Amino acid sequence: MRGDDVGRDPKQSVRRALLHSLGITRDELSKPFVAVVNSFTEIVPGHAHLQKLAEKVKDGIRSAGGVPFEFNTIAICDGLAGDRVKTKHSFSPCDLIADSIEVMIKTYRFDAMVMLPSCSVSIPGHLMAAARLNIPTVVLTGGPMQPGRWREKPLTAIDVDKIVERAKGRRLRELELSKVEEIACPGAGSCPVMNPTNAMMCLTEALGMSLPRCATTPAQSAEKLRLAKKSGFRSVRLLRQGIKTSKIMTREAFENTIRVAVSLGCEFEAFLHLPAIAEEFGIDLDASTFERIGEETPQLCALKPNGPHTILDLHNGGGIPAVMKRLENSLNLQALTVSGKTLKETIAKAETPDPNVILPPSKPVRPKSALVILRGNLAPGGAVIRDIPPKTDKCRGPAKVFENLEEAMRAVDADEIEAGDIMVIRYEGQRSGKWMRELTGIARLLREKKLEKFVPLITDGRLPSQGGLSIELVRPEAAEGGPIAAIENGDEIEINIPERRIEVSLTEREIKGRLKKLFFSKHKKT
Repeated sequence: MRGDDVGRDPKQSVRRALLHSLGITRDELSKPFVAVVNSFTEIVPGHAHLQKLAEKVKDGIRSAGGVPFEFNTIAICDGLAGDRVKTKHSFSPCDLIADSIEVMIKTYRFDAMVMLPSCSVSIPGHLMAAARLNIPTVVLTGGPMQPGRWREKPLTAIDVDKIVERAKGRRLRELELSKVEEIACPGAGSCPVMNPTNAMMCLTEALGMSLPRCATTPAQSAEKLRLAKKSGFRSVRLLRQGIKTSKIMTREAFENTIRVAVSLGCEFEAFLHLPAIAEEFGIDLDASTFERIGEETPQLCALKPNGPHTILDLHNGGGIPAVMKRLENSLNLQALTVSGKTLKETIAKAETPDPNVILPPSKPVRPKSALVILRGNLAPGGAVIRDIPPKTDKCRGPAKVFENLEEAMRAVDADEIEAGDIMVIRYEGQRSGKWMRELTGIARLLREKKLEKFVPLITDGRLPSQGGLSIELVRPEAAEGGPIAAIENGDEIEINIPERRIEVSLTEREIKGRLKKLFFSKHKKT
């Protein structure tokens, strides 16, 4: 978007005049215009410090000979918004963010951009936009906050829930609980655990879209300020080198990223977001890709809430470069990164100061992914199960079918569900028009009824971890005419995890017949 990119057309003279009104000098009109896409907001801890980082980004852009222009996007915090975002909005902000960035960049014809996202919904939205626009781009993620300290141990927001839960039924003073709440989150940044936000930060770096160690560098640190300045500088250098996002976000880079996701124990976020980002390039990351990589890749880190270590421990243990160094024999090392170097060059000198945080592949947390893909006549395109509870490898039972989350919750609340039933909640997938909301609430109700370990859940949408057998992302989903739409109350469903199988006791002919009847009935109504 250089101001002098055309001749003396009257319209362009007006354009230049408007730019001059912003304080842009004639010399600057011939320099690259770089967008600083900032998701700063005062209401979200993970984004509250981004204004300061954006100033350093702009310093870096100017030092490289570019002209920075900052604009903002929205930010959603699951922790603050709670069930309101999970059950109503969920992934819809991703598209909203991507669309808004695309409009701004195309309207003002920016030459390059630096993105500053932080929370789990924000980061995929920014990456989707970066893929669509395919201009030189560097992503500077916000980074984790420092953990608090309580009774000589690290304290995070997720620990507060556990402390309050343990306090029920015994005398823990209100004053002490209030103190825990006050010290759990000591400043700006994301909660320093392996939640969806930090997972997406780590995956952004693994994808090559952030500078080395960006993901795990503390939000409020001098190191983060330096990375901000370097990110601004690199955006202009990428422009001059002709390196667009399509040269970085390749299929090889996405597969590298899935391996990192498995090694960190955050593969479910990868399963949800990476395919959507890859699809912008026409890259298909199907269930078989995740299945293959998951079977080949060990989990090397045990991070909170599923282990003892925080994201700060991961950073001090070498960060994402050290994780990728551990995996280097299975990675595509020629993948390019925003540093301008190949992955091989980027991780060449990576060290692992604390081998207890990033374990060697010979002594992993687990030998392969915790995420399992089931297939069968109920889910020909696959279904996902994670965090498999012990002693639940196989089960069989009658289906109790619900057309949405609300119906299912009413049934549990009214004691219409018994141990041994298999709950099927459909029309909650990506194509249903409900934006892939998380089915929050159903797990809580089952737990209250002491049924969570005795009633498996199956859905074409997303489920929270519920302590029992949860099978989600059934494909094809009901809205696409998948077999899950044909299931009726009382149909026998068999789940066999060792054989990776999920079946409904219907023949192929019966399934097709029911789907045909269902389609005809809906078509007739419209």
